[in-house]
Amino acid sequence: MSQIHAGSPRPSLTRQPSAATDVGDGSKPNDYLIWAILACLCPVWPINVVGLTFSVMSRNSLQQGNVDGARRLGQNAKILSIVSLVGGILIIVLTIAEFSASLLQFSVLHDPSEIILIC
Repeated sequence: MSQIHAGSPRPSLTRQPSAATDVGDGSKPNDYLIWAILACLCPVWPINVVGLTFSVMSRNSLQQGNVDGARRLGQNAKILSIVSLVGGILIIVLTIAEFSASLLQFSVLHDPSEIILIC
């Protein structure tokens, strides 16, 4: 685990990917950045910001050569983006349904000409 670098008086503790993690299809792991950006448009702000952060961290890990870390962070970004998109769509649908129900209740209780004036 520890390595001694030239000119360094103490060993450096760095994580090196094991040989077993390099076995695979050899393709570049996906960072799901587009999905994370789209998820930021949904009203589930704490989750989608964390998903975007994981996506950027995945991209940085891949640029540093840590394929295993990039794959793991990319999967986290994917899960958080899906949760954000589903949660955001659910919130939007429920908000529209609530608004429609309150508008319908208003139209039943009041004269229809008042609705035109409000809109």
